[in-house]
Amino acid sequence: MPVSTYTLLVTGGVMLLDWYATARKMFRLRVITKPLALLLLIAWFVVRTGPFNSGLLFTGAALVFSLLGDILLLRKVEEVSPRFFQAGLAAFLVAQVCYVAAFNLPAPQPTPAGLLALLFVAVVAVFFGRQLLCGLRRNAPCENPLPLVVYMLAISLMLASGLATLFRSDWPFSVAAMAAAGSALFFLSDSILAYKRFVHPVRMGEPLVMVTYHLAQIALTAALLIRFG
Repeated sequence: MPVSTYTLLVTGGVMLLDWYATARKMFRLRVITKPLALLLLIAWFVVRTGPFNSGLLFTGAALVFSLLGDILLLRKVEEVSPRFFQAGLAAFLVAQVCYVAAFNLPAPQPTPAGLLALLFVAVVAVFFGRQLLCGLRRNAPCENPLPLVVYMLAISLMLASGLATLFRSDWPFSVAAMAAAGSALFFLSDSILAYKRFVHPVRMGEPLVMVTYHLAQIALTAALLIRFG
């Protein structure tokens, strides 16, 4: 069995274990499984990567900053202090910027379909962002809303960039579909997380956050590896 295949299987196994630990509220186990899942995904990425180019460098950076964010947000999102939450938000902000940069290499030509995707994401982001800001003012009035607004802009741009690959001739459709799915899952994961923290508890919210997040990272990494590898 190739090393890359073995590494991916182990990564999937650790992610499954982390989902179980999250659902069962086994914090001591999650201290190991949550960062280890991204660490193994980074190892798979490195094993699969040939000569590095700009697209792969941005992808690798996105994974590294995601790992940092995972460590900073290790506890349940409701229990994370504002200082650590904002630090984790900053780490994931850099990750989103890196994904946006990777998706837009080389710089795409604007198309009607791509602009429509951007408009769709903008409408969704404004609608959901208003709910978050109202919840923030009501439930956490001492927290600064600016980092949340900036992060919402970044992840919305990442989602729009991922969806736009579906309409680009330099992206094979199957790879673009993987990138679009990964972008949508990442957006969904962070939306659930933010809703839980600022608006209202979500039943099984923490496991849902992790399942969608891990699937998003696998899809994004695989799509960008195929596209630039």
